[in-house]
Amino acid sequence: MEQHPVFNDPNITASFTQTVTQSIDALKAHITKEPGTFKDDIKNVTDDLKNDIDDVRNDLKDVKNDLKDIKNDIKDIKDNIKDVNDNIKDVKEEIKTSKNELTARIDTLDQRFQTSIATREYNSLVRASNASGGEFQPLHSVFTNAPIAAFPGSLSQFRSLNGASIVAILEQLNDPYCKPELGTPAEKRVRLWMLAGVPQPSSFPRNPVPDPDE
Repeated sequence: MEQHPVFNDPNITASFTQTVTQSIDALKAHITKEPGTFKDDIKNVTDDLKNDIDDVRNDLKDVKNDLKDIKNDIKDIKDNIKDVNDNIKDVKEEIKTSKNELTARIDTLDQRFQTSIATREYNSLVRASNASGGEFQPLHSVFTNAPIAAFPGSLSQFRSLNGASIVAILEQLNDPYCKPELGTPAEKRVRLWMLAGVPQPSSFPRNPVPDPDE
């Protein structure tokens, strides 16, 4: 193979060889004369690399801790959201329960009201029938619209009623005279006679409160 003309020039070849030789000799001299400096440079580079690695390791540790904190914060947020949802659920249940209770109370009051109206109308008819004399028909309870138990069926039975029996009947009629503070025993007796349509004694007292059936 034909060589480049440059390599055929002995002066250039000699100069290049001399330059390379000088560079190698200088590097040898540097290494030989200053081995401590070279070792120090290697040590410094090694220390710097070690420090950099430690810094990176610490940074990674900090990042890991930050991620752990973020994870804990996210968990706390999720727990808080769960608590809020649970509270909302409890409030909804309480509202639902209150609504059901209120509806039940309204239904009960309406039923009692309807029962009371029907009972009072029926008792008005019974009162008119009893006023004609003969066998007395029992009044109905305004709470159940059922005949009042142990209701006297004759004038003699009305006269033999004791105070407790009179109050018990007045209570089933939801009459104000069932209260202990209202009316004397005699007035309570006459009050029952009037409500039942029984012919009134001549000593019938005036009522301190209006009759709800009138």
